[in-house]
Amino acid sequence: MADEHIRRRASKIVALVLGVDPAIASTLAVDSSPEWDSLRHIEIILAVEDEFGVKVPEGLFRSMSSVDAITAQVVTLRASQ
Repeated sequence: MADEHIRRRASKIVALVLGVDPAIASTLAVDSSPEWDSLRHIEIILAVEDEFGVKVPEGLFRSMSSVDAITAQVVTLRASQ
């Protein structure tokens, strides 16, 4: 259930940064959302780092391209700390 809590928080971050309705944020991805450009992607990563107290290695930036992917990476990063 902790994963679902992380997913909800990640979805709120995406909604806030992209300026979209939180109800649809969890369905968005880099490939399918014109709002989710490279600058906003970095903003999302920085917000995720702040929100969850993790440091995302630059090599993982590209893989964090949806709320589900962000959730999975946060779970992994938290487990490794």
